[in-house]
Amino acid sequence: MDQQPSLGMFPFLDMKLLDVLSFTAVTSTIGLFLCGIPICQEIRRRKTSDGTNPAPFLMGALSGFFWLRYGLLKGDNSVLIVNGIGIVSQVLYLLYFYSYTRVKTSINRQLAFITVCALGMLAYVHVLLPTPDVAIDHLGFMCMILNILTFAAPLAALRDVIRDRCCESLPLPLCIANLVVSVQWYFYGALLDDPYIKSPNIFGVFLALIQLSFFLVYPRKRMYFPK
Repeated sequence: MDQQPSLGMFPFLDMKLLDVLSFTAVTSTIGLFLCGIPICQEIRRRKTSDGTNPAPFLMGALSGFFWLRYGLLKGDNSVLIVNGIGIVSQVLYLLYFYSYTRVKTSINRQLAFITVCALGMLAYVHVLLPTPDVAIDHLGFMCMILNILTFAAPLAALRDVIRDRCCESLPLPLCIANLVVSVQWYFYGALLDDPYIKSPNIFGVFLALIQLSFFLVYPRKRMYFPK
């Protein structure tokens, strides 16, 4: 089933804008995926994954998997490309994380839980639902929830910012990148009139603005005073 864009009053301009947004959103999101490389470099430097939370990689892989299936059902090449690359990158980060994990019991349980949930939800969508249109709606809703959970992952860092009264734990370039990517995907979803793309990215924009607002309140580096 191919995605039909909402063209509005100026079909030609809307199609041109959709093409531009498709390219820029995919490109900037791929750039966002590369943010996992410094995390892996830090793990390699410390020679352990202790102190690094694998949840963003796990949620990124799971979310990408569902969005890939959604893109296949909708016939949306932009969604297919970005999530295909996203799954590969997140799985590679997970494998790297796993190779430096000394006690693998916890991550094994998390991986098993994620796998069972993914298979169960896909079985529900493709076996129990009566028509492809209903399946798309249910799958889109699942994708939306997973996207919101992925966006919510950095909320833990805000607790540290408030506690330490500095933004050292918040990477400013990543916060800006999250805002740019969320805005692009929101307008892309708006042109397609796709609520499952629009809605989570509204939350992404809101969260990115909250994170950036902390840089106006607290310093970027912790202040150390001599005793």
